[in-house]
Amino acid sequence: MNMTLLTTFLAVVETGSFTQAARDTFVTQPAVSQHIRALEEKLGVKLFVRHGQRIHLTAEGEELWRHTKAILKTVEEAEFALKELSALKRGRLRIGATTYMAYLLPPVVMEFKRRHPLVQISVCFQNSAEVLRLVESGAVELGFAGGITNRPASLGAVPIHVERLALIAPPDHPLVGCGEVRPEDLRDHILAVREEGTYTRRCVAEWFGSVPLPDSLIEVGRIEAAIQLAMNGCLTFVPEGTIKVAPQSRRLVRLPALGLTSDMEYSLYLYGGTIPSLAARVFLELLSEFKDFSKAKSLKQGPSHPFSAP
Repeated sequence: MNMTLLTTFLAVVETGSFTQAARDTFVTQPAVSQHIRALEEKLGVKLFVRHGQRIHLTAEGEELWRHTKAILKTVEEAEFALKELSALKRGRLRIGATTYMAYLLPPVVMEFKRRHPLVQISVCFQNSAEVLRLVESGAVELGFAGGITNRPASLGAVPIHVERLALIAPPDHPLVGCGEVRPEDLRDHILAVREEGTYTRRCVAEWFGSVPLPDSLIEVGRIEAAIQLAMNGCLTFVPEGTIKVAPQSRRLVRLPALGLTSDMEYSLYLYGGTIPSLAARVFLELLSEFKDFSKAKSLKQGPSHPFSAP
């Protein structure tokens, strides 16, 4: 339906005059007559009848008037909503992230919320494999995960952070002060590790290589749980940044682990390289300003932005 024709029709109804409707819509009276005639021809009905100098709506005209008011009101509301979205006065941003990102993302999320308080934000913390599934399914717009070796072809990725894996223990653990630790040295000790599907677990498995993981193994779903277990006497592996951020981990000791030197790379994942929403783009640009995400400089807006329109 042509919006110009409907706008003219509504002006005629509200003014009761083709002449006044022409003035209100800034067109000529013949143009108003042409618009009404075109609308009647399109719908195949008569919309107005004349009684002397006055015009009245037909039954069909009454029905169209009712719908036209609703249509134009909806269009006006849509325009207002889009203007608010473009100014980030409303909207929603859904993020999926690995549990390690819970140590790095909060300052970014809080600064974004301070700048744009009316944008709703939800952050779902899962392991890396689950984060990618959430992005691929559309449940979240932005995904922050690490160490994906078999990334789905439907997902785009941009590196944002590099970390080292650390082996930590309580100060009174028997291995503290024994020099460099090898995988076989952990055989007779209790070890807490993350669950299968996590980046940390894969890095731990790579370090152990052909050496089996200790029989006395505790599998946990959260980094915080691994740290708490270490504080109570066991060994565990965590991203190095955790030690710097989590206050309770400062009471733990980092053990020198032979060959544990590989970088853990974390990336931003988006579905199909699609253009993110305005809220997501502003969030990513803000992210690039934080030192923990110094690798994310390419997320700055501009022609070289990795998710810019072609």
